[in-house]
Amino acid sequence: MKEPTKKQLNKRLKTYYSWIATIQQKCIGQISDVRNFIYSQLPLIKQGASPETLIYNYMKEKYTQMFLGMKEGFVNVYKESGKVEVNLINQTAGANVLRETALATHAVLPRTKAFKITNRILAEKAVSIRSAKMAKQITGLIGESFENELSIAQIQRKIDIAMGFRNAEGVITEKSKALIESGKFAHRNGHIYDTYRIARTETMRMASIRQNEAFEKLEIPNKRMKLLAVLDDRTRPQSREMNGHLSDKLGRFKYPDGKYYYLGQAPPQWSINDRETQYVVFI
Repeated sequence: MKEPTKKQLNKRLKTYYSWIATIQQKCIGQISDVRNFIYSQLPLIKQGASPETLIYNYMKEKYTQMFLGMKEGFVNVYKESGKVEVNLINQTAGANVLRETALATHAVLPRTKAFKITNRILAEKAVSIRSAKMAKQITGLIGESFENELSIAQIQRKIDIAMGFRNAEGVITEKSKALIESGKFAHRNGHIYDTYRIARTETMRMASIRQNEAFEKLEIPNKRMKLLAVLDDRTRPQSREMNGHLSDKLGRFKYPDGKYYYLGQAPPQWSINDRETQYVVFI
């Protein structure tokens, strides 16, 4: 069986992770703007003013802009991953068996089945609901904290935890600060982690769609997809079980429910927060 080397696969994964970091870095910058604005309003609330509505509206608007803006990043990932996949396939085959021009190009994410999940997650209605929920959480936290006579510093700490700048214990280290600046910060709590999870899942889904398109365009009978699911010790059990599996002739994998799905288009329990990838092999 002809397949890519481990070095080639690692290089490709690093490229995907750098795209995730780029989208995440932009999101963290916008969340930082929200955080700074809220901080500027706390002294006014302490003095008896009532700018909670102002904070709520600002947060909702800013988060809506952020999530809808992520779509641009995913379109970019979709386009660029075509180059990566064509290059890897040709390296594996040892010949120019596929050209990038054979793959489709889109200015925006199409409303076809492959993109259905991403479009639903980042639809205006879904984004608006998510943004309002986040704004309600933070403004509620502020109101409750002042009712309990907490200091501004104590409230800022609570806001940092809710947003994800600090971990659940309220700690922020020098390492955390560096990760925030590089766009790789991902405490498992707060709004930063929510955006990170979406960035990671949807980036990998865009890559998977592109991989499937490249696979379909390959006019070679002995082609298959191979699943690369074990990336580190945080891999979920289902992924470990499927790691190394070969696809059917259409490029679909058999999942634990006994059904066949394209990678990135399986039910949510196997797709959300997914880091799995696949690659073309020749048997």
